[in-house]
Amino acid sequence: MPLRDRIWAVLLSDVPFTGHSFPRKGRGRVSRLSWLESRVFRRQTKLRNQLFVLDALQILVRTNAPLAAGLHAASHDAPSRQVLAVLLEMRDDIDAGQSLGEAMSRLPRFFPRQLSDSVTAAESAGNPADAFDAYRDELEYRMLAVSDVSLTLFYFGLLLSAHFSIVGFLLWRVIPVFIELYADFGQRLPRLLEFFSRVSDVVVNHWNAINAAAVAAVLLFVATRMVYRRSAFFQQVAARLLRPIPLFGTLFVRRNLSHAASVLDKLIRGGVPLHIALWRTSLAKLNAGYARLFARLSKAVESGTSLNEAVERETYLLPQSFRILIALG
Repeated sequence: MPLRDRIWAVLLSDVPFTGHSFPRKGRGRVSRLSWLESRVFRRQTKLRNQLFVLDALQILVRTNAPLAAGLHAASHDAPSRQVLAVLLEMRDDIDAGQSLGEAMSRLPRFFPRQLSDSVTAAESAGNPADAFDAYRDELEYRMLAVSDVSLTLFYFGLLLSAHFSIVGFLLWRVIPVFIELYADFGQRLPRLLEFFSRVSDVVVNHWNAINAAAVAAVLLFVATRMVYRRSAFFQQVAARLLRPIPLFGTLFVRRNLSHAASVLDKLIRGGVPLHIALWRTSLAKLNAGYARLFARLSKAVESGTSLNEAVERETYLLPQSFRILIALG
C-alpha cells in the first residue's frame, strides 16, 4: 500500500498506536553488506531517511491533513529508529504550537538548515509544498551522486592508505638497510638514495612528532569548524579572509548568495513585501557577514531607498555580476 494511503488509513481509524517493530536481517545477525552500509554508506542511509520524511511531509501538506496526527501516523512505517525519533519529536513540537519550519529547524542534524529556511519562507508565502518539491529533486540527485561516488572514494582512500603504508615501511625499514650496505662497501650514496636517506632519518627520528602534528591538525580543524558555526565574529573574519582568495572566495560567495536567493525568491513569490523578505532572509543560515548585509538592505529599502541603490553600496561582499543582475531586474 502506498505511503499516502497508509497515512490516511491510520488517520481515519480508531486503532490506538501501540509501538514500532524493526525487522532484523539474517535472523538477528548483521550482514556484511549492512555493516558496510553503516560505515561507508552512512550518508546514503541518511539521505534515504530524509527522503522518507520528506515524502510524508509532502503528502500531509498537499492534502491539508493535520500535521501532528499525520506525523504520528507516518511514524507507524518509520524505517529506522532515527526516523521514528524525528517524526515523534516534530509531532510534539507542532502540538506545542510551533510551525513546521520551526519544528524542522530544531533538528539541524537531520534537516539541513537550507531546507528548514526554505520551508519557513514558503510557509510565510502560503505554499510550503514548493519547498518540498525543489528539495526532493535535489535529494534524489544527491542520492544518485552519493551511490556513484562513495565506492570510488572508498577505493581511492584504501589505495592511498596502502601506498602511504608501503612508503612508510620503506623509509623506516628498507632504506636504512641500503644505507648500511653502501657504508660497509665504502661507497658514496647516489643522490636519489641520499635524498631518501634524509627523509628516512626525519621519519625515524621524529615519528612521534609527526603523529602528534597530524592529530593536532585534525583537532585544530574540528575546533575551527565548531567556533565558526557558533561565533558571528569569527564568521565575519572568515568572510573577509576568504573573499579575496580566487577559488575559495568564489565558492564562499556562491554558497551564501544561492541560499539567500532561494529563500528570497520564495518570499517574494508569495507576495511578502520586499523589506520584510530581506529581513527574513537575514535570519536564514548565512554567514554572519551576509546576514548583516541583508539586514542592512532591509533597513535601506524600508527607509525608501531602492534595492538597486542599496546593493550598489555593498561592493565588498556582493560581486559585480550580482549587482548588475539586481540592476537589470
